[in-house]
Amino acid sequence: MTLRVATFAAVLAAGSAAAQDAFINEFHYDNAGVDTGEFVEVAVPDGVDVADLVLSLYNGNNASVYASYSGGGFTVGETDGGVTLYVQSFPSNAIQNGSPDGMALSRADGTLLQFLSYEGTFTAVGGPADGVESVDVGAAESGDTSAGLSIQLVGEGGALEDFSWTGPAVESPGAPNVGQTFVLPRPVMSIADARGAAPVDTVRVRGVVTRAEGAHAAIQDTTGGLFIRQPSGAFFQAVATGSIAPGTRVEVIGRVSEFSNLLRIDGADLLQFDVVGAEPVPAPQVVTLSDLAFDGESYEGELVTVRDVAIAPDGSDGGTEPDGTFQPGSTYALDDGTASPGAVLLRIPDAGDTTADGVEIPARIDLTGVVGQAVNRQVVAFQSEDVGGPLVASEGEPAIDVAVAVENPVRGRATVRFVAPPGRVSLVLFDVLGRRVRTLASGPVGAAAQTATLDATGLSAGVYVLRLVAGGRVESRTVTVVR
Repeated sequence: MTLRVATFAAVLAAGSAAAQDAFINEFHYDNAGVDTGEFVEVAVPDGVDVADLVLSLYNGNNASVYASYSGGGFTVGETDGGVTLYVQSFPSNAIQNGSPDGMALSRADGTLLQFLSYEGTFTAVGGPADGVESVDVGAAESGDTSAGLSIQLVGEGGALEDFSWTGPAVESPGAPNVGQTFVLPRPVMSIADARGAAPVDTVRVRGVVTRAEGAHAAIQDTTGGLFIRQPSGAFFQAVATGSIAPGTRVEVIGRVSEFSNLLRIDGADLLQFDVVGAEPVPAPQVVTLSDLAFDGESYEGELVTVRDVAIAPDGSDGGTEPDGTFQPGSTYALDDGTASPGAVLLRIPDAGDTTADGVEIPARIDLTGVVGQAVNRQVVAFQSEDVGGPLVASEGEPAIDVAVAVENPVRGRATVRFVAPPGRVSLVLFDVLGRRVRTLASGPVGAAAQTATLDATGLSAGVYVLRLVAGGRVESRTVTVVR
């Protein structure tokens, strides 16, 4: 079953944005008295060169071109949803009044993009629309039409077929029409790339839900993780009903923002989501508190396990209830012997956003959760199982069956050694912002130990993360590049 929910009625097709072409969006050609303020407006999606466009006006009496205008002379207007509006203005009575007449939009090489007419149809003779029958817009102006009105497109989307003609209506040359919203299809990007996007950029990502409870969820792909927070709305309801749960594969479109140093898609910034399937929840990466304290940004939004850790209230929240159970909306200091106690905190979310509240606090625990951030780096526990005791490996299957090793620091080239179960592996180097910088291995491997070459030539000095994904498990190592 596929569940599709949108918080706006835009068409966000799975196609490529490169498939979008410019189109005529609005025009005015006739009004009471002397025709004034005549214009043609062209919508130009991102990636289309306006200077490569040609507007040709056609006389319906002889079906031929009577005037042509290069897009390089258009006047630029507003940009909205990845579409920029350009206007070609005319002196009085420059556009013929129909019964019928028309106009064509083409590329400079003569490729026809659009041939439309008003007050009837005709087949063009010559010009970019030669031999093509026009498409009547189905709306018209007359000698009684008031000045300041136009024929225009309305609707929501990014291509001509997403809109319909209407009018005469109040004109808006150089700006979206009343009742018109532009939204271009966006390519699916990796979560790592989405994390590297500028704040408030709109991104489109796919990932599997690792945790979902109340107003919060976390999604993850092989490159990184991302929090989603929606305290009300369609996504919130899907979590409440179980339509979105751990193991649900989703596609999400929204604006990335930062809250207390935590990247997430927040509230109304979640513009659209699709449930596109189901798959096993990725096995948590086994990390130390030192890993999270030193390089937590590389794990943010991802599911992890910290083994054999002691837990105590950190004093900043309510902490432990009198009966020794976890309290909602509280943080707890963690200590596994690899970092200063309290450098990384356990966060129990607010009531309704976790089932871990009320669980008895053990002396030591194998803690599982999603890596978050507030004042300190946090491990956020959304499920009672996350704080319910040590992990137990199934018979014949160790808790960790992948490993990766590399000499450190790296100067120039280094050999990376890794072991993994037979099957497909991905061995990728990321920078501290979660951006992919090198792919060392991608594809099937056998059961024997493997090697790959890390070429750090050209990389800036600093800390990077080498991540091996194999057999549903993930192992990461920090790598320091020196010059």
